[in-house]
Order: sequence, then C-alpha cells, then structure tokens
Amino acid sequence: MKVLVRFIRLFVLFLLISSCLPAIGQANPANAQKLVSDFIKKRQTKDFNDTVQQYEQEIEDWKVESRILLTFDIVIITCGAVIVYLHGARSKRARNAVLILAITTSSLTAIKALIWPADYQTLRRSVRQGKEPLTHMRSYADDIAKVLSITEEDFETLSSEFKDQQRSFEILAAAAEGRMPEGFPSIVRKSAVGFYLFNIRVVNAQSDGTPSWVENPPTTTDSFYFVGRSTANSLTDAKAASYDDAINHIIAFLGQGPPYRATESQSAFIRSASSIQDTFFNYNQQSNSYSYYYLLRISKKNQPSRPSMLTYRQKDWYPIDLAYDPVAGLFVLDKDGFVSKIVVDESSISIQKVFPLPRTWSPDALAATREAIYVSANNNDLGCKIFRRFLPTNETEEVLLTSTDVGKRSCKGIATDGTGIFLVIADLQEIRFWPIWNHPGQNFREFSSEYIGETSTLGFDHPRHQLIYTDISGSAYTLSIKEWKPDRITSNLGLVQSISDDSDNFLFASGKKILFYSKANYHWQQPPASMRSLNAGLITGVAVDSSGAAWIIDRDRGTIQGPFPLN
Repeated sequence: MKVLVRFIRLFVLFLLISSCLPAIGQANPANAQKLVSDFIKKRQTKDFNDTVQQYEQEIEDWKVESRILLTFDIVIITCGAVIVYLHGARSKRARNAVLILAITTSSLTAIKALIWPADYQTLRRSVRQGKEPLTHMRSYADDIAKVLSITEEDFETLSSEFKDQQRSFEILAAAAEGRMPEGFPSIVRKSAVGFYLFNIRVVNAQSDGTPSWVENPPTTTDSFYFVGRSTANSLTDAKAASYDDAINHIIAFLGQGPPYRATESQSAFIRSASSIQDTFFNYNQQSNSYSYYYLLRISKKNQPSRPSMLTYRQKDWYPIDLAYDPVAGLFVLDKDGFVSKIVVDESSISIQKVFPLPRTWSPDALAATREAIYVSANNNDLGCKIFRRFLPTNETEEVLLTSTDVGKRSCKGIATDGTGIFLVIADLQEIRFWPIWNHPGQNFREFSSEYIGETSTLGFDHPRHQLIYTDISGSAYTLSIKEWKPDRITSNLGLVQSISDDSDNFLFASGKKILFYSKANYHWQQPPASMRSLNAGLITGVAVDSSGAAWIIDRDRGTIQGPFPLN
C-alpha cells in the first residue's frame, strides 16, 4: 500500500514538472536544468529523512518486542520450574496445575515461533548496532541540508554513502525479523560476537564524534592497519585523496615508500591486497570542507621487502647529516649547503637536489616533517639562521635569530616535533624550543645545563614525543616535552654525530659505529647482524626508515649506505 501511494505521488509530481518545463526551458535552459536538479535533490533529501524516521520507528518497535519476548521467556522458565517442582505430586489439583502450565508453556513457545523469528537477545543487538548506521544516515541528511551549493558529484557521493548505511541497517533488520535482505547472497557467517551477518562488507562512515581508530588504529595478530586522511571542499576529492594517503602509508611500511621507489606492479599489488576496514567523514560548515578518513587492512603475510645493500658515492661530495620522515622521505645535507632527496630502487641510490643554502651560510644540521625540511646554518658575522623548505609549494622561508636574545651566537643541531623546532645554543649552554618555528622571539622554552655545548647533538623520538640529546661529556638524555625534565639514558658514548631511533632502540652514531640502547630500560643492546662489522669512516648521519632499515652517511668517504635491516 505504501509503495502504491508513493508511486501515485511521484507520478503526479512528474506531470507537474513536465507541464512546467517547456515554459522554463524557453526562458532559460540553464535555469531549467538547475531547477530540476534542485528539485531532485530536495526530493532525495526528503526521502532520506523519511527513511531515517522509518528506521527510528523500527528501532523503537524492536525495543518493545524485545521486552515482550523477555517477558515470555521469564514466564516460560517460571512455568517450567513449577512443572518440575509439581512433577512428583499425586493430588488432582497438582496434576491439573501441571497440565495448565504445560499448555501455557507450549502456547507461549508457539506464539514466539510464529510471530517473532528472532529471540530477544538478537533484537537487543539489532537495537544497539542499528543506532550507528542510523546516526550516519541522519548526519548525511543533515549535511545535504547544510550545504548551500553541493555539486552533482558530491551529491552522488553522499547518496552512495547513505545507501551503504541503509544496506547495513537492512542487514540488521533482516536478522531481527528472521529473513534474508533483498538483493543479498544467501550465505551467512557468524561474527566474532556471535551475531549472524550476511556475507557483504559493511563499511561504517560518519558519526557525531571522530572514531578512535583515526588516532589509534587497531592491532591484530594477522593484519596491519593504516589510516588515510584528507580534507577538501569536494567530498569526492577528499574521499579519493584519503584512500591514496592510506595506500601510501602501506607502501612506505612495506619498504616501497620513501626512500624506495615503488614499481607500478608493486603499487598495483598493494592496492589489490589491501581491504577497506572502515571509513569516516564529517562536514565543516564554517570552512565548507569535508574531512574523510579511510582505515585499510593488509595481511601480515605481506612482509616488508628491501633491496640488498647499496652504496652511493660522488666525487668531491661530502654529506654531513641525514633526516627522515615516512611521508616526505629521506634527505641528506652536504657540506656545500645542498639539501637532496635520496631515492632508492632495486639496484641503485640516486639523489635529487631539493634546494641550496646561500653560499654565505655554513650548513649545520637537518630535520624533516611530512611537509617541511628544516636546516640550521651559521654565519660568523650574523649568527644562526633557520631555513624552512615547505614541500607542497617548494617555497623557502628564513628566520634569523639575531633579533632575539640569542643575538649573533651560532646554533648547533636541530630537531622538530612536527611544528616547532629545537636548537642547541652552545654559547648559552642551553637547548631552546620554539613551538612556532618562525616566531623565535615569542613563547620559547629553554633547558640549561653546564654540559650543553658545541658537541651536543639532537634527535626526536616521535612515538614517545620526547627530545633526545647528548652533552659534551658523552652522555645521552631524553627530555620530556610535557614535564621538561631530562632523564639520562647512558654515558661514555664518545663524540656523537647523529641520533635516530626505531620502535625499540635509540641509535647513536659515534665515530665509526652505531650504538644501540633500549628504549625500555636504557641498556646497551647488541647491534643487529647487519651493523656488527661496519666498514666505515666517520659516521655523521644515521636515520631509520619506516620499513625498519637504517641508513648511514660516511663523511670521510663521501658515501650513503643502506639499507641495514634492524629486525
């Protein structure tokens, strides 16, 4: 009956539109097309709201039915217990009571089986699990209403997302009603929580709050999980870019992202081997933009693959520092002031020049984030200057510290937490942190020690959000950013030229060796087999890529070497 009423209503609307189109089209064909498009969108939005209201009523019905079924079960169990209790009695009254209770039990059981195919537990699960897709659908309908000029492409994307959640809800409704949903396979499987779902992939999307997996991806024994994120004015663009971002994270982890150059076949394999575990997006009305997130899963059987040991050498070229970011890549700074990107394929290492420092500035140290490269440099007359290369636009900015109380003093070592920078100001015997890198005269913090000086070196432990530094005595420390207190790792490291870390250890480049110390207990660790007998001169840079392999630069021999597997 509802279908017939809706058909008649749509047919009448179609006749009205058809009668109006010729006049509108003669006046302005473009306006006619826009009016029809807007009408369809409004009609679809109303359908969205009607569907949401219908599903809200279904959930309320399931709540009532689950209470009725629970009451039936309590009565049946009670009758059964009384029957067992009276089973041995021989009085006529007891036998009549047993008969009545047996008939009541059988009747209630038959009524349950005929009217409610599902039990009260299934209905309760349907109520609980149905709220999520219902919330998503309500949000989609609200989003369309909030967007003043949504494009056709984004409207189709929103409609598709709405229908995905509608199918998810229909699966729950089918389970609650003991039927197969229309258009779905007849194969069923049992989920981990014991709830029967039909054999399709149910993808969650928007909710009122950002899901926890956006910041903390799940961990399982058989799979890796990666989050992709993107923000754009177009929902379609944000969705596509978010997926690509998640794929790039997988490529990087499997040893085929920076600094490794992935082949087309490798990239195609990763895309086919990964699966969508979840999605989420929201709309920001103030900025008129969408933020979209993908959660992709890939089996742990796809272990990282790396090329064999490679060496890069160039005549009269001397590298002095390394920096790595999982997204931006692996970068090297040479003594002539050039920053270059290191690119690795199956059989060779190549470098691509990114930008040079002015010749009047002597390069000191290098740090990198996903969007920027930072270089500290010194000039005998002007002091310290920070250069920042913003990778998305290839623009270089400079900040001179002369205008601050640092004056014309030099700087030594640089590190970044992703937004701010850390510098060693040797003459002041301190480490300074500027949360906003290009405002060094404002809101800085300093840590002072009589042992901080010209030979101090900096690194940053991103997973634990703490600075790592060494002092002139050869001791190494962590410095908590929150508490701003040092904690000594070890002493007697010698002259440390570079600091890096992996998931388990701190790495210190000292002389011709890489020294390993545990993050868990600060104890010295036996180097991995790949680094126990290094044939190197003075190692001035060490970095660990996202596949768990180390790279070193040998200043004496002018070489880049790697990858050294650490696991």
